[in-house]
Amino acid sequence: DVLGWKNYSDMKNVSDATMNDNKFWCATSGGVFSFSLTDSLFQTYNKTEGLNGSPITAISIDNQGKIWLGSENGIIDIYNQSAKSFKRILDIYNSGRTLKQISSFRVEGDVIFVSTDFGLSSIDTKTYNFIDTYFKFGTFSSNIKVKSSFKSDRFFVATDLGLAVQVLGTTNLSAPESWNVYSTSNGLPSNNVKKIQSFKDTLIISSDRGFIY
Repeated sequence: DVLGWKNYSDMKNVSDATMNDNKFWCATSGGVFSFSLTDSLFQTYNKTEGLNGSPITAISIDNQGKIWLGSENGIIDIYNQSAKSFKRILDIYNSGRTLKQISSFRVEGDVIFVSTDFGLSSIDTKTYNFIDTYFKFGTFSSNIKVKSSFKSDRFFVATDLGLAVQVLGTTNLSAPESWNVYSTSNGLPSNNVKKIQSFKDTLIISSDRGFIY
C-alpha cells in the first residue's frame, strides 16, 4: 500500500541563502533545503511538506526564528520551526499584477521589508499584516522592480533604475520627495543595482558591472 507521497525536485539552483543556530537555509528553484552544521542533518521542504510558492527566490529569518520564503509567483510562505508548519500570505499573489516576483527580504525588528517586482512592501512579522507599500522613489518611474533594501541611519533601495536613498529626517516613505535617487549620471557604473550591505563604516553596493562603495 502507498502510505503517502513525497516530491523529489531539483534543488541545485540556489537563489538565496541564510543561516541561524548553526543551520543553513537555502531557497532553490525546486523548494527549500536546510543543513545543520551541528549534526549534518539535511532536510528538504516542498509541496508535500506544505510549501506553496515556486520557484523560491528569497529567504530570510525573522527575530522569532520563523523562516520567510518568497517566490516567483508572489506567494510568501512562513515556516514555523517549532510547530513544523507553514503559513502563507497571498496578498501579492492575488494582486492581479503580471510581475509579482519577490527578490529579497530585510528584517528590521518586528517588520520585514519585501522587495518585489513593483516596489517595496513592509509586513508585521507577528500579525502578518501589510503595513505599507512604496511604489515611487524620487524621480524614478512608479512600480519599478526593487532588488533589495538596506537600513542604517536611513533606507537604501536597489532598483532596476539605480539607487534610491531616503532623505534624512523624512518619515513618509510613500512620498516620492522622501527619496534621493542615483544612476549612472551620478557616477554609478550601472543602473542595475542588486544588493546593498555595509562593512564597518562603508556602504557597499553591487551591480551587474561590479561593486561601488
